Amino acid sequence: MPFQDERLVSDQWLAVLTSISMDEFCERWVPVLFGVQPEEGFQYKRACTELLEKVTENNRKTVQNWLSNPNVVPQHVTKYLGIVNRLWLVRYHLGDLFPESRK
Repeated sequence: MPFQDERLVSDQWLAVLTSISMDEFCERWVPVLFGVQPEEGFQYKRACTELLEKVTENNRKTVQNWLSNPNVVPQHVTKYLGIVNRLWLVRYHLGDLFPESRK
């Protein structure tokens, strides 16, 4: 067996599975993908809702409920957003994702 201490290995691998709130996710990616800043109110909220609908594959009403009540967002959703965030950050910094937004 290549891994002597399975617990240590699994803890190390799981360390990359950090959660991110929907607000944090939107603050990072809505300006990159939609060119809309949080200060832009309705347009920002609409872009955030659209992004979260697509990424989580949940309907608009569910996403709007989560945005209004962050305490009801399932943990698996925040973990998933954390994984997507890390993947997109790596790809963004490598220039592989959203090349049109890099200048």
